[in-house]
Amino acid sequence: MSISLDSNIGSSLGTTSVFLIISLSSIASTFSIAFVSSIALDLKVDSSSGIASALSITSLFSIALDSKVDSSSGIASALSITSLFSIGLDSKVDSSSGIASALSITSLFSIGLDSKVDSSSGIASALAITSLFSIALDSKVDSSSEIASPSSIISLFSIAFAFLFTRLT
Repeated sequence: MSISLDSNIGSSLGTTSVFLIISLSSIASTFSIAFVSSIALDLKVDSSSGIASALSITSLFSIALDSKVDSSSGIASALSITSLFSIGLDSKVDSSSGIASALSITSLFSIGLDSKVDSSSGIASALAITSLFSIALDSKVDSSSEIASPSSIISLFSIAFAFLFTRLT
């Protein structure tokens, strides 16, 4: 866990506190997940680069998670999240801009979630989803295109979850 977070987030954040934040994030509500997405995308997506605006993708998160989150656990299932990315990327990613095609990123999400879902509950853990973001972004984001690096997006997720947890308690 520490090694994985060190390599993707950076030691400056402190892996222990990040682990705590990610663990606590498993209680995040539908609104919380959409809110986190909104923060990350508002700060990091360059809409002039041919990639969908933050508003478009955040709206997809909100709509899909509203209808797909398992109310008994508050966490979206692997299938729901994969479907969401599939819908969002199919309609929003401009593959001519030098960013990976929708198919390749969706495949990464599907593979990551299939292998990381807790078989006893059928729910993807916060750690699995964070690792998945890291794998997809490490492999597919073109840092020269002014799109955020994996470490900055994952850092934003961690900070946003910390903020949300303090508001939930």
